[in-house]
Amino acid sequence: MNKQYITALAAILIAGGATAQNAGGLRSLKVPYDATAVKPTQHQGGAKGAVIWTNDFATPADWVISHDPNGFVVDWQIGIGLESTGQYATPAILSTTAANGYAMLCSDCGNNSGTTYEQSFLTTASSIDLSAYPNVVLQFETQYRRFNNEQTYVAISTDGVNWPVPPSDTATVGLPTGLYPVWYDGELTQSVSPGNPTIKRINISDAAGSQGTVWVRFYWYGVWGYAWYVDDVQVEEQPQYDAVMMSGYVSHTGTGDEYGRIPSAQYDGDMNVGGSYTNPGVQDQTNVVVTALGGPINASTSTPLLLTDETLFMDEVVTVALPEAMYNCTLAVSSDQIAQDAFPLNNVYLRNFEITSDVYSLDGIGNHPAGYESLTATGTNSFTDNEDQLYLMSMYYINAPMTVYGIEVMLANGTIEGGTIVASLHDTTEVLNDNVLSPLVSSPEHIVSAWDISEGRAGIAFANPDTLNPGVYYAAVELLSNSSANTIRVLDDVTVPQPALASMISLASDGLSYTNGNAYAIRLSGNASVGVQENDQLIGITMYPNPSEGLFTINTTEAGRYLVDVMNILGEMVQSTSFNNSMNMDLTGLAKGVYTVRVSNEAGSTVQKVTIR
Repeated sequence: MNKQYITALAAILIAGGATAQNAGGLRSLKVPYDATAVKPTQHQGGAKGAVIWTNDFATPADWVISHDPNGFVVDWQIGIGLESTGQYATPAILSTTAANGYAMLCSDCGNNSGTTYEQSFLTTASSIDLSAYPNVVLQFETQYRRFNNEQTYVAISTDGVNWPVPPSDTATVGLPTGLYPVWYDGELTQSVSPGNPTIKRINISDAAGSQGTVWVRFYWYGVWGYAWYVDDVQVEEQPQYDAVMMSGYVSHTGTGDEYGRIPSAQYDGDMNVGGSYTNPGVQDQTNVVVTALGGPINASTSTPLLLTDETLFMDEVVTVALPEAMYNCTLAVSSDQIAQDAFPLNNVYLRNFEITSDVYSLDGIGNHPAGYESLTATGTNSFTDNEDQLYLMSMYYINAPMTVYGIEVMLANGTIEGGTIVASLHDTTEVLNDNVLSPLVSSPEHIVSAWDISEGRAGIAFANPDTLNPGVYYAAVELLSNSSANTIRVLDDVTVPQPALASMISLASDGLSYTNGNAYAIRLSGNASVGVQENDQLIGITMYPNPSEGLFTINTTEAGRYLVDVMNILGEMVQSTSFNNSMNMDLTGLAKGVYTVRVSNEAGSTVQKVTIR
């Protein structure tokens, strides 16, 4: 991305992040599979050309299983009902013909705790005759999770003896002819399945086209990953035209982070928009243009291009005022030949974001385009040795001073009433140096209630609001489950792949910080009423001004007698009185901070937060 306004402080923090971790790079942790974290498949398609060859693993003898004799041995398996049985099991593929068999590589089952690479091969036993087909595509169904840097390849040989190999371990670029990565860079979110199954299509024409003898190999290369399943493999003719918008992004930071909700004060007028696109068809396409449209956003690639089979990128900065509203951005690829496209559904990619008054969220939960949203969750039951003092964190860029009254955290299914959450804000360098015990500000303990669970969120106020100056910070929640008796799980939005440092995990069991999260739903709140449980029984109750120096007015629209109780952040009653219709409250004798004001009568009550500054 080319946005340049990022502050020097932010640049230092991001650069320091890589060195603040151990010498081997950013740390990460394995996590259990979450069945809710299946990415949408709206960009997948079935066969687009005539099928030349197909195999559904019903006959295991159709394939040869082998491995590098010098590597750590983890072999492929073929059968019915195979499933990963490792510590971090990945469920079996739900492929079209799973009932008659499929292939599985269970790296997790090998429990490879060393550094010796696993190199495992699943190869067609007989060659495929493609002499009459110059342009061919390999398609297959797959279920896969990536842990760190493991790589999955498809390899092609025309003699069954000589095979292309990566120029370096787990490389994805600069590969020899006939070796293809299954996943393009940025396509996978760590530990998350991109779909079960996912349909992958790889153009193998440069190695296999017009060849009389072609062998296909599924090539695993890594150290202690999760699992890789493959089924329903076929070779088909390549379509003539098929422009694909592979990805899209809308970023106000210009650093690769995409925030779902951006306070208007944190938006400086520049929005980075773009994405990647390619042409898996036979014919080149001319006058190729990508446009991004979303309300007042109107951007396009500056010069029409020729689109061959490479991957191209749009990356534009749009300077535009964006009032508070929801924005739906459509990125679309077009060309002179777009009317002949084999699969028009993948010509567009959708992104949504919201400009808000006071909510800042890395996640976009609830705002994503239909069919795009994909969620997982992490919680106190994710790590068997760390049921308490689990810290989850999301990063926030502050471009203008922001007063933060508290944090709102979205709770996932499986959360049990009675656990404890403490919200906090942290200096980024401290987190990246494994120190989460020195927060800038933290909240009193919040006991997860039945109301929190029913709402799917917990609003947690700080004892005193904290004003963040421009810089980069982590918003965090510390989760305590009472030794697993009261599990707490937090939603993680995996719809948009985020940079590694966007969300972090810290474990009390080892005192280290890890880069596992994608976009934890841990939101900054600039609303003084954060944490107040709304009660609609009483309406028409207003309190103003808020914040104040301690003098404010309570006004009602309905005549009658009301009781007003004022509680401090610990829930202690500090003042109680009654009034008719309206009254002027004087809290100037109280310490600065956030107070809860409950107004009630015989019909019910309502609760609001007021701030004394």
